[in-house]
Amino acid sequence: LEGLTFELRLNLDLLRDGGVHIDELRAIGGGARSDLWLQLKADITGIPVAVPRITEAASWGAALLAGIGAGIFAGAAEAAEEMVHLDRRFVPDPARAARYEERYALYREVYPALRSIHHRM
Repeated sequence: LEGLTFELRLNLDLLRDGGVHIDELRAIGGGARSDLWLQLKADITGIPVAVPRITEAASWGAALLAGIGAGIFAGAAEAAEEMVHLDRRFVPDPARAARYEERYALYREVYPALRSIHHRM
């Protein structure tokens, strides 16, 4: 889980470098059921992670799009505002975040050396 989350952090760093501001992550699907992983994401990325009450995104998204198509909602922003309700929120723990910051620095150092191997896999 740490490796996956370091990779998430790497991608978020690239977005930040490109001028994208991210103040909250949303978790959906099967990964949203793991409190351990959600807290890990918050600690490693330094960004709070919110979990909606309904995490099955495919069927929920289809229902919201149907509501837009039927004229119930004016658009995606209104549908999300009306229908997506957050259930839980995980905030970064400063002590754990500091420990993971050291490990993330090592991950960034090792990543280029393993990159070609990963692509061959």
